Amino acid sequence: MIRRARIERKLTTQELADRAGISRGLLQRIEKGDPACAIGAFFEVSAIVGVRLFNADDATLATAISANNAILALHSEVCSPLLYPGE
Repeated sequence: MIRRARIERKLTTQELADRAGISRGLLQRIEKGDPACAIGAFFEVSAIVGVRLFNADDATLATAISANNAILALHSEVCSPLLYPGE
């Protein structure tokens, strides 16, 4: 969700990391969902890109899940022939 929001706002990883006062590597880990990231950094990045962490309504969560599922399906369609040629 954070990565998608960053891209929608046309921010590079370096621009967002600079605004949040963190390293680009930490931002990349946050975007990948690394649970070892500092919670404060996660909150800061979320606030900057406008991702609500709490009190998200069911419709908002359903939309985010649907968008993520569509991306995963597309990824699978594109990558499967490359990873498993001849199948």
